[in-house]
Amino acid sequence: IIVFIILIAMCLDLFIHLRIGKLIPEGLLNDVQEEMSNGEYEKALDLCQKSEGMMGQIVSAALAKTDYSFDRMAEAMRGEVEIQGLVWRQWVGQFRIMAIIGILLGLGGLLVEAMRFVADLAGRPNIGLALASSFEMRALAYCGMFCLLMGVATAVTSLIAYTVASSKLEKILLEAKRLGEELLDPFRPLPTTLEE
Repeated sequence: IIVFIILIAMCLDLFIHLRIGKLIPEGLLNDVQEEMSNGEYEKALDLCQKSEGMMGQIVSAALAKTDYSFDRMAEAMRGEVEIQGLVWRQWVGQFRIMAIIGILLGLGGLLVEAMRFVADLAGRPNIGLALASSFEMRALAYCGMFCLLMGVATAVTSLIAYTVASSKLEKILLEAKRLGEELLDPFRPLPTTLEE
């Protein structure tokens, strides 16, 4: 039960933080675009560095390279997207570990209760009669089944959270990359025309 409660708290924490509005705040993007259109790249960089969202870190990695070429800026931006993706995937990956822990604890609880059940069976004529006549024997059987049920519930909840969060994270990372490339468009070199 404790592991299941911890899992629910982890799910709530993850889904509170894993929102596109929180990781890619629209207000930040508008402010950065405004500063960049005024040529205030230092102010735009400062805004990004003060932001706690994923997008602020991605854009600040690119704006830190404004003294270099567009390719360096784009490479820094893509590199930061990969780093942010790695950090978030590790956080989301904890739910797969929780699924394994849930199943193992459920099976462990069932095994412990089964051993206690077998130990209490000594001197009884058969299992059916023991269950029918003894409240303690029924309690051990119910407790073992409850342990297994909680382990399965923990595993299923963990895997659902992992699947939903992974899908949501990939969409957010793609959107962050797309918006980062849009912000870098003013730095893109003009195409050279071929003279004949």
